[in-house]
Amino acid sequence: MDKELKNALDLLFNKLNTMEINFTGLKGEITDFRAEMKGEMTGFKDEMKGEITGFKDEMKGEMTGFKDEMKGEMTGFKDEMKGEMTGFKGEMKGEMTGFKGEMKGEMTDFRAEMKGEMTDFRAEMKGEMTGFKGEIFEEIKHLKARQDETYQVVNAIYHSQQVHKSQLDNLEIKAAKTDEKFNKIKEAVS
Repeated sequence: MDKELKNALDLLFNKLNTMEINFTGLKGEITDFRAEMKGEMTGFKDEMKGEITGFKDEMKGEMTGFKDEMKGEMTGFKDEMKGEMTGFKGEMKGEMTGFKGEMKGEMTDFRAEMKGEMTDFRAEMKGEMTGFKGEIFEEIKHLKARQDETYQVVNAIYHSQQVHKSQLDNLEIKAAKTDEKFNKIKEAVS
């Protein structure tokens, strides 16, 4: 009977040693997985930050270019209109000297009409710029929402990683306690 008990205990110790080797291998794989996940998360965060910064810079550059282009167009238009009006006045004055009173009334009407058109044009341009700004702000809000979603996903992955770490730590503690118990049994039997 002592021989059978000794064989059974030897078999049990061999299995425990095999389990200990398996736990050691599992622990190494878990450590490697943790390091890999941490690297992936860091890379993902950096990539998202770069994408957002790039988009902001691109939008800022486009808005500056658009603003400068519109300013140049308006300046050119004003200069062109000013030149045309000056030429028109000179031409009218030279050609219509005899009709001074009639032309004075027509010029007054023409000026009022041009002022109204310029006012309408300015209002139209202001409305279009307001609409364009609204679209840009909506796009920025959309990007912010996407950034917030990405941040929540990253936090969820991080939380999941913490939960898995806790579970692995619990398994390691249980394995250590089991190993301790088997060592006590081994000492008691020996």
